[in-house]
Amino acid sequence: MNRHLIVALGLLTIGGVTAGLAQTAPGGIDLDRIEAQRKAAEDSAEVLVAGALARSTTEQDRASAVAAGADANLRQARLPQSTGPNGPIDFDAMLAGAQGNLVAPRSGPMLVGFASLSMPEASLKRMIGDVSQAGGVIVFRGFPAGNPMRFAGAMRRLVAPGQAASVLIDPRLFRAFAIDAVPTYVAVASDYVPCDSLTCTSAVPPLDRLSGNVTTRFALETIAAAAGPGAPVAHAALARLEQAP
Repeated sequence: MNRHLIVALGLLTIGGVTAGLAQTAPGGIDLDRIEAQRKAAEDSAEVLVAGALARSTTEQDRASAVAAGADANLRQARLPQSTGPNGPIDFDAMLAGAQGNLVAPRSGPMLVGFASLSMPEASLKRMIGDVSQAGGVIVFRGFPAGNPMRFAGAMRRLVAPGQAASVLIDPRLFRAFAIDAVPTYVAVASDYVPCDSLTCTSAVPPLDRLSGNVTTRFALETIAAAAGPGAPVAHAALARLEQAP
């Protein structure tokens, strides 16, 4: 439950207890004045509850607005003839994935490669290709320095056709898995649903993770060999990676 709403409901409860005590007070106490004070406190609590509910709705609306803004900014930034090393890039697929991931509650990815444009381009390009082939997603925290044009330019250089839908922008996943370094690979044991606001932290199932400048194959082999909660996902991802031409 929303923290503001919990506080508000607590005030309502306190108001009810005060009223009960007033009815049993000894002579000489102005019960009408106490009742008026109780009613005023209750009215204030109702206002607080309404405010908490309004803030909750506003938070969800704000998340939707930010997602829509990111969509519009990136669309405006990209060039009409956006191409990667092997042909046109489907930016619409990337935008649909990023916007849906920011707004709609849905099952989160079970194999995630956390990345940043601060990584060497050769390493980042290989990571995007390998994680996509393995059936996972590559997640960025946001636009570098808030600049969607810079992000779009990097994607033109790094993303091959068919890979765009595997690239997401989602700060919630960075918070959920407490990511403070890239590259980091995460394999989770079961489905989960990312929370639906800009500042929330999702609860995640058991997982395995590996950070460091290593290849996707090495990360998956290490997680699979450890036989931890993420091992089944790592084994399946390795099988897909083996199918690469």
